[in-house]
Amino acid sequence: MPRYTFGPFTLDPDIRALLRDGEPIPMAGKAFETLLVLVQNRGRLVDKDELLTRVWAGAVVEEANLTQAIFTVRKTLGDSPKNHCYIVTVPGRGYQFVAPVAEVTNVTAPAGGNPTEARTRWRLSRVLRFGMAGALLAVLAVIAFRWFRPAVPSQSLEPVPLTSGIGFAGSPSFSPDGKQSVYSWRTPEDPTGSIHVKQIGANTELRVTSSPGGDLFPAWSPDARFIAFYREAPGHSGYYVVSALGGSVRQILPVADATGIDWFPDSRHVAVEVPAAELPRSLPETAGSKLHRIASLDIETGERRYLTGPDPAKVLTDANPAVSPDGTMVAFVRSRASDGERDLQVRVRGIPGADIFLVGLDGSPARRLTNFGAGMEGIAWTPDGHELVFAMYQDGRSRLWRTAANGGSAHPITSSMEYVCCPTVARQGHRLAYVVVTGRTSLWRTDISGSQPPGAGAAMPVISSVRREAEPFYSSDGQKIAFASNRTGPGEIWAADAEGRGAVQLTHLGGPTNGTPRWSPDGSEIAFDSRIHGNPEILVVTEEGHNIRRITNNPAEDVVPSWSGEGRWIYFASNRNGDFQIYKVPALNGESPSSPPVQITKGGGFNGVESPDGKYLYFAKGRGKRGLWRLRLGASGDGTEEPVLESLQNWGWWALGLNGVLFLEQAGESSTAKVHLKFLDLSSKRITDLRTLEYPVDSGAATLTFTPHGGHVIYEQGEDRRSDIVLIENFR
Repeated sequence: MPRYTFGPFTLDPDIRALLRDGEPIPMAGKAFETLLVLVQNRGRLVDKDELLTRVWAGAVVEEANLTQAIFTVRKTLGDSPKNHCYIVTVPGRGYQFVAPVAEVTNVTAPAGGNPTEARTRWRLSRVLRFGMAGALLAVLAVIAFRWFRPAVPSQSLEPVPLTSGIGFAGSPSFSPDGKQSVYSWRTPEDPTGSIHVKQIGANTELRVTSSPGGDLFPAWSPDARFIAFYREAPGHSGYYVVSALGGSVRQILPVADATGIDWFPDSRHVAVEVPAAELPRSLPETAGSKLHRIASLDIETGERRYLTGPDPAKVLTDANPAVSPDGTMVAFVRSRASDGERDLQVRVRGIPGADIFLVGLDGSPARRLTNFGAGMEGIAWTPDGHELVFAMYQDGRSRLWRTAANGGSAHPITSSMEYVCCPTVARQGHRLAYVVVTGRTSLWRTDISGSQPPGAGAAMPVISSVRREAEPFYSSDGQKIAFASNRTGPGEIWAADAEGRGAVQLTHLGGPTNGTPRWSPDGSEIAFDSRIHGNPEILVVTEEGHNIRRITNNPAEDVVPSWSGEGRWIYFASNRNGDFQIYKVPALNGESPSSPPVQITKGGGFNGVESPDGKYLYFAKGRGKRGLWRLRLGASGDGTEEPVLESLQNWGWWALGLNGVLFLEQAGESSTAKVHLKFLDLSSKRITDLRTLEYPVDSGAATLTFTPHGGHVIYEQGEDRRSDIVLIENFR
């Protein structure tokens, strides 16, 4: 049979192998067969029934087997359903292989011979047979490739470590000659972070700044004299400059809550992100929204020129400015201000719901470059100004991408096997650097029933892997745990018993991010949110993993579901009418034109949970908003909101029980401050500190649950977290 080549891959049916740049890649049998059928039928739609018949001939299997096989194939190829390079999903019908494929005829190996050796000898014989003609063809092929090659990097370029110290290295930037790198580094000895400079290829480094606050997002000036950065320090937050050799620092703009800075070619102006509170009085503002805009700042006079204008109606915010090499354009990330907290350390999943925009210095409106609506974390220009490199978290996968500055398709640079962010490209030397974040998130359990007031017993991991185990939720009888996990690739919904044993994957959606699972009162179903249809919706799956059904159907974000006490309703948060509010919809049939969702809250709502007695709905206000509130349900409810715990720091850091609220609280503003597990007695209003957690906790997820009678608590912790900077040479 012929071999098939596409992109960097070779598919060889004779030896049942998939190779990437000549190196074999492990692939399970049914996944290999699925890929082979699709490649052999490239260019046409292969329906699901045909695939099931050809791959599982004579076996009785379910469509979930095919879904899992397609997921494995995509994971191996580094593909995704939404941003596909190889496989397109035709909803409800099947799949189509769309990448160009070339066939190469195999030569049969002699009996008892090694097939790989036989092909090597065959290739050598062809070179000797055709002599100069073959060499000429090879030269012409190289010329043609260099002339016509698409703007996609060679997949054979391997990253090498630039940093390898303990802690969190982030936000790299090259010196103008590309021979040095500056970056922020947070260590146990320097927990807030400082700016460091390192010579490429050397083991020594220079610490440039020292501050009780955190120094972040460094950028090297084009004339090589200065490093600009953002400092996060109470009373002293703002943009600063320092000599590239170190020394005293100078504040150039006092601002709070910013995420990046970049230089213009004249080495006198920088592009910065300015919060709404810093905007001129002549510009409109929206109370309570975190509007940020991009401005050009003169580092000598402090004069500001605003390049993007606020849009209070759409509550848009702009961040991460990146100046083009010729200084005529600024690329930036635009997202809704309500989308997520703005964590100034290593932000897992980036700025959500975001896209890249471009704005010129001529006063023309910003234009949209991408249309992903995904998590963005960092932009960099190529030296010729023709392309942009960016980091994006989407459908449970994190990658670096590149796209033309004048629009067009985006192409992946890295695989989706690790979380990456903060790319930078050297102006000289053909180098690309970026951050790789590693670590795992596990679920831990502790007993809080041993004393009155409750105290916490020993803590131990209950569900753990090398990846992310998160968002736990006990069933109403306390015998089962639902949770989200990406141990098999993108985030899926799983279930296990109360001891964490017998974990079963319930969803096989193969691409979208799925999370916040919540058991129905009778334990027969789990509601969860998913991006399977492009934007977040509420879905329900049975406890066996069958019959996934859709509950909401709206272009807005519908997230974080929960069930009413009798199981008749599903509550969820939605921004379909502007700010996030809590709605409810019939659990059996879901949303429909004849049965639209009923809005419950009026002043903002997120993560709504009905009390065990059905009298109250407890809820947070939204992402990035503090406090826990409740309102009375039923005929006696007058819509009045009552504060329960105004100090609650994050929307998912609480769980409701019969007698009180379990919650997490971080002691201090520093990202290295310890998180405490606490209990609020609703009758006495007394708060008890139960234990100090050993590891950090995700601030953007529902992170804890406890049994209805308050005996056991399960919470998530991030272990072995670190980030390093890696370098790719010969990046073109």
